[in-house]
Amino acid sequence: MLFGKAIVVFRTKSGISALEDRCPHRNAPLSCGKIINDNIQCPYHGWTFNKQGECIDIPGLCVTSHHSLRTVPCYFTLEYQNFIWVCPVLNYKPSDLPYWPTEMDFQKTILQRTVRASLINTLENFLDATHTHFIHSGLIRKNNNRQSVKAYIFRRSHRVDIRYNNESKQNGFISRFFEKERVESVGRYLFPSLGQIEYRNKEGTSLLICLYLTPMDNEHLAVFIVIHSPRSWIPLFVKKAFILPFLKIALKQDLTILKTQADNISFFGSESFTFSPLDLIRSHITQIIENEGNAPMVEENTIVNI
Repeated sequence: MLFGKAIVVFRTKSGISALEDRCPHRNAPLSCGKIINDNIQCPYHGWTFNKQGECIDIPGLCVTSHHSLRTVPCYFTLEYQNFIWVCPVLNYKPSDLPYWPTEMDFQKTILQRTVRASLINTLENFLDATHTHFIHSGLIRKNNNRQSVKAYIFRRSHRVDIRYNNESKQNGFISRFFEKERVESVGRYLFPSLGQIEYRNKEGTSLLICLYLTPMDNEHLAVFIVIHSPRSWIPLFVKKAFILPFLKIALKQDLTILKTQADNISFFGSESFTFSPLDLIRSHITQIIENEGNAPMVEENTIVNI
């Protein structure tokens, strides 16, 4: 599911293809069919479609000619960095590759989950530092041991960065036991649906966590978390064995509160939010989304206790 649309993605010798998951004949799902000679065949009457969605065979019909009403909508797709990317806009091919931090020679770990939450609420949760004292109490931060931190906000047309310039290591278990030092941390949103948390030490980026969000429908998101860590003498499997379980705990805590929030919003019938100066990121995400990646530039400085 992508934005409420059922899409069948299939692999052939010529690559990855994505079509609407509905045969135009009697609307059976093509995903229940099979691949024959690099084409996909409907399980109901055997109508067969190529990767462009054109019907190339109707079993029992002597001559199959192209007919627009027999064509299945086709979506541009590509395989990149071990992910399959589907553009949800028909008849549109993006001019750029999906964003990926390829300039870094990092090892990566990928997690995938599904959450009941809106896009903005999920992005805000991921990039908001002030909930960590409570949802992740002791694991990431502690409410009784805060730091006074300078926050520099820089918003461009399609992204916003919040840099915490003088934050040392966090006082929770993960940072105290697995992080050597820190000179800066960054929360970042990139249009349309990517969030990043970056920790930096004197040598550069020490950890980069990317959150790729895919709206499945109005209430559910597919969440892909890619954890980038610098190559070192410590093997990746050792890092996963010692650090990943704690990151999974934090992820589960976030998904739980997001679902609880979504359930309560549904119960009351709508969102009714009140804001404070500590809510640094949400208004910028909203501005960028409402302006479709063409928001006016903003620069701000503030001090927060986190």
